[in-house]
Amino acid sequence: MAKDSRTRFNQIIIGHLKEAKGQLALAVLSIIGFTVTSLLVPWPLKLIFDQILLGKPLPEGLAVLSGLVQPGSIATLVGLSASIVLIAFFSGFFSYWQLYITSRIGYRIVYKLRGEMFEHLQRLSLSFHNRAHTGELMSKITTDTNTLKDVYSQYLVTFSTHILTVAGMFAIMVALNWKLALIAAATFPLLSWALFHVLRKVRKSAKKQRANEGRLAAQVAEILGAVNLVQAFGRERYERERFEDESAQSMEESIRAARMEAAATRLVEITSSFGTALVVAFGGWQVLQ
Repeated sequence: MAKDSRTRFNQIIIGHLKEAKGQLALAVLSIIGFTVTSLLVPWPLKLIFDQILLGKPLPEGLAVLSGLVQPGSIATLVGLSASIVLIAFFSGFFSYWQLYITSRIGYRIVYKLRGEMFEHLQRLSLSFHNRAHTGELMSKITTDTNTLKDVYSQYLVTFSTHILTVAGMFAIMVALNWKLALIAAATFPLLSWALFHVLRKVRKSAKKQRANEGRLAAQVAEILGAVNLVQAFGRERYERERFEDESAQSMEESIRAARMEAAATRLVEITSSFGTALVVAFGGWQVLQ
């Protein structure tokens, strides 16, 4: 049964993505455009300080700009300053469209999934509905489908953007100094292992958290649906203790997930600092030589 559910779920997702392939293509172009403009951000400042103010020769990779970038040129200074605003404009333009298009696709997936789930629940037997908790089913239709939207429209886009950005930065580093690029890349395996190790635990914790929230919603719906009986038998204190127990479990799991997410971020920063330290040390040694 679970396998059939996964198959139907995949059919809904893949079917909708096929229908939205034109929008997906625009989203991919927007992601690429945003990545390229993000990589261009520091270059105008580099050219202004190194070539315009200090008069250093252009790197080999930028030799094509030798006729445009002149040391001490006011016109070049104004042009490079204006390019900062132009890059920011295009970066915002691509960022807007990537967010709008992916969110639109994500919300349409949620719409289709909710419709399928509601129709499926209506076809299930009465014995299932007698066993199931209404609040938990409501949580699956509302909260869980929104979580799926976040996965497809936010996390996947963010992951893709970061991968493209890292690849672009690494290509630029190789073009500028391949030795320093290899030293920086030496930390990638350790960084990947640490990141995925922690994120795997975060994913398990988030799954438990959603299950706890589903049970909590089911309990609230059950109590409010029979509030007249609760009051008639004086069970308010008992039901409050039950609610607080479930709520405490959900809170503890949420705190645990937040702690592991914070640990993942710090772990990435610490691992990245080792790569930065090695690059600075080796680059400084080359300068001293």
